[in-house]
Amino acid sequence: MTSIDRTRALWALLSRRVSSDPASYLSLIRHLGATDTTTILHNFVDEYFGRHRAAAWECAVHDLEQIQRLGGRFVIPGDPEWPADLLAAMSGVDAAPESMMPAGLWVRGRALNDVLGPALAVVGARASSPYGEHVTAEIVAAATSRGWTILSGGAYGVDVAAHRAALAADAPTVIVAAHGLDRAYPNEHRQIFEQVAQTGALISEYPPGVRPAKPNFLARHRLIAALSGALVVVEAGLRSGITAAAFRAQRLGRPVFAVPGPITSASSRGCHELIAAGRARCVVGTEQLLAELSSSVAETP
Repeated sequence: MTSIDRTRALWALLSRRVSSDPASYLSLIRHLGATDTTTILHNFVDEYFGRHRAAAWECAVHDLEQIQRLGGRFVIPGDPEWPADLLAAMSGVDAAPESMMPAGLWVRGRALNDVLGPALAVVGARASSPYGEHVTAEIVAAATSRGWTILSGGAYGVDVAAHRAALAADAPTVIVAAHGLDRAYPNEHRQIFEQVAQTGALISEYPPGVRPAKPNFLARHRLIAALSGALVVVEAGLRSGITAAAFRAQRLGRPVFAVPGPITSASSRGCHELIAAGRARCVVGTEQLLAELSSSVAETP
């Protein structure tokens, strides 16, 4: 293995450690800061894997070979397509998994610097209403016509409605997955995942083989927020995890928008709370949304 390959394998090993032991990753990332320090990574392998480090190396190499077989790649800090500017908003040093930078990005599809500039995250309830799906399609059609990539999580409801609308417009869309890219979740969306891999990109911080798990979905919110230029919540219940995505986006300095709905709709109560609390701007129409998006991009340093 060349020195470059060895460095990539080190990050791949760290990437798998994130899913099984985020605390040890947080400890390491505090020492790394924003610097890719290969020596520290080597010490990490020795410290955390001890006499099992040979098996750990084999696992990392297997992950890299697996993503290549899937037609993808593992993107690490220093690579030309590593989204450094977008991820710079993440502190990487807070003592909480929801604030940490990813150890790397497993990718299938187009180069990240092609599809993430700019990207609009469109998220919402899994149990979406016809109203929510209609508004999602309108927002996506308008945003893609102005050159925005649509980013979401590939889930039921608003997520998949956003991806389908982007595909129908022949526009790039990105799925941020909460599992390895050797699978689709939900499985019913496998065809959507494959279409997105051909025209946009699939992104995950988890190596192939990692199954969906609740902590992964919660952690995904911060990555969706970080990789987008702005976030729109179409529908969300009061206790929806989607409101957590809005909170992460706000902390990262991303503009957050929410779509109002009928006051009798449980699916819109989370949006109404975000607007009432001043944590999201109210979407009153696609033209207003696009104008504010254009303004927010122009103001970005």
